[in-house]
Amino acid sequence: MSYGPIPGSIYAGHRIIDLVIHGWDLAVASGQSTRLEPDLVDGCIEIIAPQLDLLTASGAFAPMLDVPADAGAQERLLGWLGRDPARLGGVGTEARFPRR
Repeated sequence: MSYGPIPGSIYAGHRIIDLVIHGWDLAVASGQSTRLEPDLVDGCIEIIAPQLDLLTASGAFAPMLDVPADAGAQERLLGWLGRDPARLGGVGTEARFPRR
């Protein structure tokens, strides 16, 4: 992601999110464990929450999914960034989170 001038702390936070989320994508694609470390998930949520509308409107992520009220932190993070953990089985797997 390259965009206009922003504080380094925000840019660094975006890089962390990018690495965590694409790490999850790679784990899904390669059949590895998709469990993210809870501290990383919490850190990403802390970074994203105040900027959620801005980030989702940027087009840098898939459209946000409606996350169920009972979703855990990892599911919430993934849904915010357009990833549905229920679709791990690939084509034909019923999605848990509907698209907005």
